[in-house]
Amino acid sequence: MTAMSAPSTGFRFGYALGTLTREFLRTMKRPAPVVLAQVQPVVQVASIAPTRSDWDELCRIPTLARRGVDLNHWFETNTKAAPPTKRRSRQRKPSKPKAPELRMGPLNDLIAPIAI
Repeated sequence: MTAMSAPSTGFRFGYALGTLTREFLRTMKRPAPVVLAQVQPVVQVASIAPTRSDWDELCRIPTLARRGVDLNHWFETNTKAAPPTKRRSRQRKPSKPKAPELRMGPLNDLIAPIAI
């Protein structure tokens, strides 16, 4: 027998049957959702289908204008001029003095001469 053998068909069938039973019992225990009666929308069918010229007019005239809105007045009330932006001059931060840089020197200066 191998260390990682695949589950047998009987095991998979039992696992699926157990899962199905568990989900079925869970749905039976849940209360039934309350369904609110919805009003069916009334569909109004136009007596005459729009013609090509009707579609062209709809495309040419903005919807607000077709609804009777004065576009000039709407533009004045709903838009405003953006104030000109001033570029702030960048102020330089004063530079901090740099720490003295340590350099590696020859070891001869560090090693004291040995007296024999």
